Amino acid sequence: MAFPIPIFVLLGIFGGVVLAPQSIDPAALAKVNGDSFAMVGGSELVSNNVRPLYPEARADFIYGGVSWQQFRPRVAISDSIHGDFWVGAGVDYEKYWSINEKQAIFVGMSFLPGYYKPGPLQLGSAVEFRTQIEVGLVQIDSWRISVYVEHRSNAGLGRADPGIQAVGANFGLSL
Repeated sequence: MAFPIPIFVLLGIFGGVVLAPQSIDPAALAKVNGDSFAMVGGSELVSNNVRPLYPEARADFIYGGVSWQQFRPRVAISDSIHGDFWVGAGVDYEKYWSINEKQAIFVGMSFLPGYYKPGPLQLGSAVEFRTQIEVGLVQIDSWRISVYVEHRSNAGLGRADPGIQAVGANFGLSL
């Protein structure tokens, strides 16, 4: 699967910042890890068996009120313009590095089992697992923006397991 060049550019920019983080108030950095975020975004589904344009809208919510070793609950819902619908809940892990007194970059991973209602895209099962890697920028107590790559698969639970990849972006507000 080929990824758009801008993702590599963003990863390179973020990677350079991660190598030289600046100091930040540890309490403020801990606060961002405890914040809840409501996010909206969009992605392009990429697979061998989908047409060239297969956009999807999505909404995610990370609940900051409960965490264990930086793992927090996350729920998500997505719907493609062709009628493919997915909803799931699972765990989210994010690591933050400060870049100034009010901003930090982050790298996150999430795992969400969920329900899939197919449109034209048949993934082989109503149970689909979403794994995601996300890189972004957060303004403490305010907003966040990120790019992500994800994979959805039924992990062999169905007769077929073609899986699907998505590349997209999210924008969220701290609640």
